[in-house]
Amino acid sequence: MKPVTPGIVPIPDNELDHRTDDEIIAYLKNPPPIRGERNVWAFWDSGFDNIRPWCQRNVLGWSRRYIGQCLTGFIAARKENPFIERWMRVWQELWKGDRTNCFGLHAHPLLKHLGLIMPPDLVGHEKPRHIDMGGEAESFDLKILTDYLALNMAYERVRLLKDPLTGWDGPQYFRKHIHLMDTIDELWKSHEMLLQDELFPLLSLPFEPEEVDSDPQQKAASDYVGYVLANCSMAKFSQGHWQPGGRIPLAMSWSMSENVDADIKKGTWSEYLRWASLSCNQQRCNGLCLESVHLPEEKDEVLTTGLFEAK
Repeated sequence: MKPVTPGIVPIPDNELDHRTDDEIIAYLKNPPPIRGERNVWAFWDSGFDNIRPWCQRNVLGWSRRYIGQCLTGFIAARKENPFIERWMRVWQELWKGDRTNCFGLHAHPLLKHLGLIMPPDLVGHEKPRHIDMGGEAESFDLKILTDYLALNMAYERVRLLKDPLTGWDGPQYFRKHIHLMDTIDELWKSHEMLLQDELFPLLSLPFEPEEVDSDPQQKAASDYVGYVLANCSMAKFSQGHWQPGGRIPLAMSWSMSENVDADIKKGTWSEYLRWASLSCNQQRCNGLCLESVHLPEEKDEVLTTGLFEAK
């Protein structure tokens, strides 16, 4: 294949990772000893063999892109970073006891004061942006949504915490030491550009870029895929936020047994998206770091207490 959308260029063949899938899987299952801090960590609760096929291909793609390339759209920190360390300690505290799922974490004493996560449509903003979560914002059970995103809530506890015993100042550390990128622009652009149930049929269309000027569907597929490839750090296709009655998101469609190879089906826009994500580089930055998001004045309540002390 070759690039047919603007803003990307092919990676020279001698810079590509030509290992087979089986070779990479064997490497992942039997990793060499850790020799430094520069590592990529991913987690699946039941092992690589039980990951959905399209997600396995994501992991293989990360492995290939990390060799000699820049892996974007991630959380990165040096060893023993004080923010990450506190975040993980809070997360572990939430799961103490006999807990086996996230249900009810919104009411945990360490998180309850933070309230519930609100869909973007329900949050007042001077520059509002519509993000499709699969249904009307008012129809979501916000307790379930917050439980699902409890890891984010643990992050918020550390960010909005001042601990007088240790001297930790979350708001100050957050502003001074964290490089932030716009989540919608870099990660969730799919949710802004299209409705959740529009992605699967769009990416399943025949790959016919020569028809873009005469076929509205081909143009829509080209516009979406081209934009994401050229302007986003990652395309996050979620399904955990889905609630009954909502639009079926792409990740859920790709996870169905009848669509096991839909993300790489030959002759589709999905195949082109997968190919270009592995074989092309963006031109937007030319090796420079993306600018950090400018943070407005803090409006959320800052809690002054110990890391594990309830409000």
